[in-house]
Amino acid sequence: MKASNKKIGTIKAKIGSVEIVTLVAFIILLTVSIQQFIREDFKTDWIYLLFSILILITLLLAFINYKNKTIILTVDSMTIKRPLGLYSKTYLKEQLKGYDLQEYYDNQIGLARQIRIWTKDDKQIILIRDAYSDYERVLMELKKFDLTYLGTVELTAKYKKLIGIGLQIITVLTMLMLVTSALIRSLK
Repeated sequence: MKASNKKIGTIKAKIGSVEIVTLVAFIILLTVSIQQFIREDFKTDWIYLLFSILILITLLLAFINYKNKTIILTVDSMTIKRPLGLYSKTYLKEQLKGYDLQEYYDNQIGLARQIRIWTKDDKQIILIRDAYSDYERVLMELKKFDLTYLGTVELTAKYKKLIGIGLQIITVLTMLMLVTSALIRSLK
């Protein structure tokens, strides 16, 4: 059975500014390292740095490609596209079981929920909250697509809200400690 071309909706992922700034910083660091490698007569110390930077760039690109999924919904199919064009897959509506909301701990907002789309062969497609500017619109588009809602998978921890708040506090304290240590070093 061939998928229809009549679009119902498109859910575009946004690539965050943190990812873009990090990628630009890695590219600048790589460029400077290559220039230094050439200027210093190809010393082997620079090879290790260049190799490390290339590994970090590869990991960052893999993370961006995993996190940011554009979803194109048609009458009878769903196409998942990745930003780097390395992966594109079309699922017919009959191949999809439905979607659910899974609770998880987020260090920025505490207890949060993410959308998981399930296929009939029990594979899941996770739509990460940070990848979409309007996460509620994602839910509306999936409802318009007439995908079955499978429920909410809640965390079973007794003190889950307290743990979520604790993670937020730890994140803020870590940032404060880093800023304080940088200030102390600059004053010396």
